[in-house]
Amino acid sequence: MNHFEHLRRQWRDLERSSLATSSYGFPVARIGGRQTQPNQYPIIGSLVSRAYQEYHGKDLNDIGSWDHQSILKIIRQISPEASQAITTYLRIFDSGYTIEVKKANGEDHKQAKGKLLAWISKMETPNGQQFQMPIGIRDMALKLALDVLIKGAGGSELVLDDNFYPVEPAYVDPWSISFEWNQTQKRWIPQQTTDRGYIVLDIPTFAWVPVDPLGNDPYGEEQINSAIRAILFKIQVMQDLKQAVHTNAWSRLDFALMEEVIIKAAPAQLKTDPTKLAEFVTAQLNAYKDIFASLAPDENLVHTDSMTVKGLEATSNGKGVFDPTPLLQAIDSQITNSLKTFQSILSKKLGGGSEGFTSIEGVLYMKMIAGFQSIVEDVFERLLTMALRYMGIIAKVNFKFAKPELRSDMEISQYKAVEIKNVTTMFDEQAIGEVEKRERLRNLGGFTGPVPNDINPERIRGNGDPNQPNRPAESEAEKESQRADTNRSRRSGQGD
Repeated sequence: MNHFEHLRRQWRDLERSSLATSSYGFPVARIGGRQTQPNQYPIIGSLVSRAYQEYHGKDLNDIGSWDHQSILKIIRQISPEASQAITTYLRIFDSGYTIEVKKANGEDHKQAKGKLLAWISKMETPNGQQFQMPIGIRDMALKLALDVLIKGAGGSELVLDDNFYPVEPAYVDPWSISFEWNQTQKRWIPQQTTDRGYIVLDIPTFAWVPVDPLGNDPYGEEQINSAIRAILFKIQVMQDLKQAVHTNAWSRLDFALMEEVIIKAAPAQLKTDPTKLAEFVTAQLNAYKDIFASLAPDENLVHTDSMTVKGLEATSNGKGVFDPTPLLQAIDSQITNSLKTFQSILSKKLGGGSEGFTSIEGVLYMKMIAGFQSIVEDVFERLLTMALRYMGIIAKVNFKFAKPELRSDMEISQYKAVEIKNVTTMFDEQAIGEVEKRERLRNLGGFTGPVPNDINPERIRGNGDPNQPNRPAESEAEKESQRADTNRSRRSGQGD
């Protein structure tokens, strides 16, 4: 029975089983043909996406009273700067990775690497029986990258089956982890808060790496926590600017009604009673006020000459006009710094800085990304090394992200050409051997597979054509000197 026939039988069994309806009473789609619908109807409407449905009933105007974890969770939804900074951070962070497995003596453990890669491939293979969220190494790495930036730590657990064989790495929310100091053992004991209480995680399959911890603090530093105040302040400033824009676009009007005309229009019996006359004048003013308040901003005013209308304009003597540009620039600078990025990364410096300064910012940003990558690398190295142990193999896993790049392909090619020349020079000067030379060159070329077995043996011993013998550098220098002497002799007539 081939693979496709096996799948067909599984689908038929699934349709006949009790899984034909879900636990909610809805019918499960039948296998075969298209089951989804091009649903374009808005299901949920809110200022934040449906990934944050628990916030749909909250008033964003009161966001200043929220706890910092709630604000950090939706910070990408309320701040354009945070959205771009975090998205750029993730795209650069996702630079690809390599896995090496070493023995205790530092040599490559090819058998362990092959078994580990086969386990990862099986784990990342989609489930053919039911829906499954992505559980690959790359997906887990991006989750950990976000936690490192926002939550101050990276945590994960290696899941084992009933026979203590590794199944997969599972994501753990760092905000659900707390620590207690064990005075007897002089160490921190992790535990997780759940809806059923606490779960002690003093197990070897739980990996936890804090970010820039202060002293012996196990929690780490939440990197963008300081952005909350600056972002909330900018939201308030933008609301004030919105009001200012409305005021300037539709300035307030000053209506002046001639009191003499109103008194003349008053009934005769009211003119002799000052109190009733004052009430009549006030009533007329309120009536006109209601009429003017109901006018549309672009509606024309039609009135008699007993009324004068003029706009209220801000004075230009420095007291009534305020330029918000310096304030917004200061706020943007605070937001940029607190988001652990630079203005050139956020496209806020499109000519305000020199090319050299911009390149320095790029180098510093790459250093920061590489530092955060090392934390995620540590988490995976612990989990994968532990996975090999439960497979019965003692080895050390080296998990390494590729170097993040902001340069163009042309610049990277030029850089690699220089690196290749340096490697060749080190080989010629006998600073490295043939094996290390090939490893370095293959790393520069991005080759991950084994070294090909069809390399010409003659070319391994040199860099040129196998038909051209390699001479020592001194011999080449002598030949060049001899050529120069011969040419000089010919020009002087001595060579005839």
